[in-house]
Amino acid sequence: MIKKYLDYPDDFWDYVIPKVRIVDEYSKMNYEVIMNIKDNVLKDIRVIVPEITNLLSALINIHEFKHAYDLYNMLGKEVPLDTDYYEKSAKALEVEFTKEYILKFIK
Repeated sequence: MIKKYLDYPDDFWDYVIPKVRIVDEYSKMNYEVIMNIKDNVLKDIRVIVPEITNLLSALINIHEFKHAYDLYNMLGKEVPLDTDYYEKSAKALEVEFTKEYILKFIK
């Protein structure tokens, strides 16, 4: 469902799926995208997300995969110090998904 909604290119999914760790939603692990940076250059990413069981866990997946996609597009480049834009963009996508998700059930 998330993959279909985000509609990112197959090359991104082919790259990131082997790097995803899905954890129990009650896990004490942080949900995040982990960056492997060497000499200020992004070399690799890993993604930790909860299993999707409800709207909240779906929103976390939306948020983290948005970050993963943005970072995927920066592989081999310097990572910007200001990440505020990327955080706002991921939160906006959560809101958009929520509106679309809720509207499907209202109709």
